This record gives sequence, structure tokens and C-alpha cells, in this order.
Amino acid sequence: MPNINQDKVSHIKEIRDSVALFNDMKEKKREYTSSVFRNFI
Repeated sequence: MPNINQDKVSHIKEIRDSVALFNDMKEKKREYTSSVFRNFI
């Protein structure tokens, strides 16, 4: 029983990490896009 609980906790942590990574990438992409856009104007 404790094993299943531990798996669930680590799975939730993995999901949180990937969501954080995804948001970080989105933020970097937005910064990159805006800097490229400024260079074109």
C-alpha cells in the first residue's frame, strides 16, 4: 500500500515539474518572439 502512495506522490511531482518546465519554455519563447519582433520594426 505505501508503494502505491509513494508512486502517486512522485507522479504528481513529475507532473508539476513538467508543467513548470512548460511554463518556463513558454516564457522564454515569448521573450524571444518579442525581441525578434522588435528587431524587425
